[in-house]
Amino acid sequence: MQVENPERKFSGASRSGRRLSVLLMKRYRIMREAKLSFDRFPADPESLHLVRTSIRKLRSVLKFLAPLVPPSDGRMKKFREELKLSYRALGETREWDVLRVQWDLLRHALPGPWNEEEFPFNPSGDRQRVLSEHPVLEKEIPFDEVIVGIRNPMHPIRPFVRERLERWDRRIVERMSMWNSLDLAGRHRLRIDVKNLSEVFDVVGLLWPHRVVPDFRRLLGEARSLLGGIHDRDRAVALLTPFLDSPKPNLCRAAGMLLGGYILRGKSLEEKFRKVRRRYRALRRPWQS
Repeated sequence: MQVENPERKFSGASRSGRRLSVLLMKRYRIMREAKLSFDRFPADPESLHLVRTSIRKLRSVLKFLAPLVPPSDGRMKKFREELKLSYRALGETREWDVLRVQWDLLRHALPGPWNEEEFPFNPSGDRQRVLSEHPVLEKEIPFDEVIVGIRNPMHPIRPFVRERLERWDRRIVERMSMWNSLDLAGRHRLRIDVKNLSEVFDVVGLLWPHRVVPDFRRLLGEARSLLGGIHDRDRAVALLTPFLDSPKPNLCRAAGMLLGGYILRGKSLEEKFRKVRRRYRALRRPWQS
């Protein structure tokens, strides 16, 4: 989608609404470009990852800002639902893609014979079935009409954003303080909260031109990366442990080697995240300035 001058489209909006809308338009264009690349190379795990990431980033901000849009305007809700379905379809394949790459490396390193049926995860036919049943963003839309409610919001933007950020931040701090007692579901929710806050703040952080903004954004990025690695470890344990009892020696050895690598890396990430939790609690928030 080509928008030569996004500022011109939003000249009648408030300053905050205009700035947010311009950044949202940029995210939408990035998503469409990633989708075009995915259409050309649907079997490429990296192209799938890029379109999924771009959908998630746009979806996070739209969800955060959605209460600014009048309930009578159904365009935002409809578009968010389409993003949700597309993201879910892509998510069903992403974990398998990552494990498949690592599995193939181990398969070539270990003695054979191997065949496709010994791959214990999602076979390629299943992958294509999932994507065919849930087409990803097939139609181009007038996105500037979807976000018209953000340019002309029901509430003042800065107080609304500040209140939402404070509520979100309190939930993250609370879960970080309970880290050692969180179950897998609790850790996953914390990871999603940090990831979403990071992606939202990349957009709404422009409302606070304060010197602590880069520090806060950088710390969110560190926490997000570490939680992502810990989540990968937890998922690998759940997916690979059943294959440790496989009667096929190669399958058992490959699963054990892959699982061992995840567990060792997870211990290192847990220690780094302990230090990040302490820094996060102490850092001044940009919206408090």
